[in-house]
Amino acid sequence: MLGSGPSFEIAGLTLGMREGLIGLIVLVGLYMAFELVRMRYLRNKAAVEALTPVVQDKPEPRVNVTDEDADDDLPSPRSAPPEPRWEPPSPPVDSAAQRKMAQELAQLREELDSVRGELAGLRADMHQELALMRASQTVSPIYGDAMQMAMSGYDPGLIAERCGIARAEAELVVSLEEAVTRSGEQLAYAERLRTLSHLLAAESAHALQDRALREKHFRQALEHANVREAQEARDGVQLRAARWALDDRDAAKSMEWLELMPQGASRRTIALRLRFKAARMAGQPFQALEVARLLTKHRAFSDLAGKSIARGLAIELVNGSHDPVQLQRTWDSLEPIEREMPDVAMQAAQRLLEQGGDAALALHWLLPVWSALVERADALNTGQKVRLVRILETGFGAEGQAPDAQWLARIEAAQIANPRDGALQYLAGVVCMRLRLWGKAQQLLKQSLALLQDHGLKRDAWRALAEMADQRQDAAGATEAYRQALKESAQR
Repeated sequence: MLGSGPSFEIAGLTLGMREGLIGLIVLVGLYMAFELVRMRYLRNKAAVEALTPVVQDKPEPRVNVTDEDADDDLPSPRSAPPEPRWEPPSPPVDSAAQRKMAQELAQLREELDSVRGELAGLRADMHQELALMRASQTVSPIYGDAMQMAMSGYDPGLIAERCGIARAEAELVVSLEEAVTRSGEQLAYAERLRTLSHLLAAESAHALQDRALREKHFRQALEHANVREAQEARDGVQLRAARWALDDRDAAKSMEWLELMPQGASRRTIALRLRFKAARMAGQPFQALEVARLLTKHRAFSDLAGKSIARGLAIELVNGSHDPVQLQRTWDSLEPIEREMPDVAMQAAQRLLEQGGDAALALHWLLPVWSALVERADALNTGQKVRLVRILETGFGAEGQAPDAQWLARIEAAQIANPRDGALQYLAGVVCMRLRLWGKAQQLLKQSLALLQDHGLKRDAWRALAEMADQRQDAAGATEAYRQALKESAQR
């Protein structure tokens, strides 16, 4: 319950804050009574000492008795009676005792004043505690927990989930805050409490799909959040509005709320996640890619997940380019690490070739992928390797484009270094065909047939051998090659 303090159970009795305060007041009263008794005792003692005269006992004269005079009962004739000593008169009562007693009295007065101050503070705290208890007497325990969580700054969705609050119960948050206001209690966090109360009610209305009530409480929360004392709560209100807009499938409205946030708040992880979802929903891959880069940089995405998301968005950007100029701008907007991704580079090169762009530029975009394949055999999987060979074959076969000396040297070196790689053997044979090196092309293509696992490449290898047999006017060889190509097509 709101206002209830910690309680302790001793011997079956439960002691709360109120019982503790009453016990402390009783102890302070006993302490004051003890000090009063002590003061009266000291005052009586000082009075008795002042009235009692000081009497000093006179010492008896000491007589030395020898062994010879032990039996003599008569005093010696030469011994004279002792002369009486002069004693000074007893002085009056010293004023030092009075000064000491005055100091003790002054100290006791100071202690009493301190105790009175503590009692006044405890009395004020007790009155405030009782006022809060009276204000929350009609509140259910679940609602009290919800209010405590709301005052602590928890997210309304989390409060509703943990406390099981529905819309009607969320309305009580506002009622309780108004009851505290009517009781005369001035809370320093009143505006923030009002903001969270209306936000909690709006969240409950949103869960029940009551948009009218949600908008009502949302506007009130936004109004209270404009006050300086609750300025930090405004960011949370705007974030919830952006989230609700996403739930309503209104990406434009969500982006609008996110744009209204301050720069610092808009770069928080939760705001970036909402912006990423809104950009994806709105079909804006470039903006989504920028936000994904920030989320990966801030460790909101793992490196693997960040690369996967960036790869997908980059490919979506490439597919959205409808001419070579637009595709070039898209390629320039990508980060270097994104351009080196095999799937992105191959998709961009293939898209450029399909649009009739510069084949040399497409081959240049594929150069990092080729270098990775040559350096590490596992850099590309089988599907990626076959796709790379296909795109290079298309680039070499473009009109007016023949393999240059550099690409010929690269392919030949890779084919020699990997004699068991059927895809490289096939690519080397195709390049030799483009350069009209018929004998070497036929040799490399025949070698690739025994190594290739992809039926599409084997079919094209047989077709290339059939074309070369036609050029040699070898009808039987061409017929056999076409028959094998048809067989591979049937197995795809």
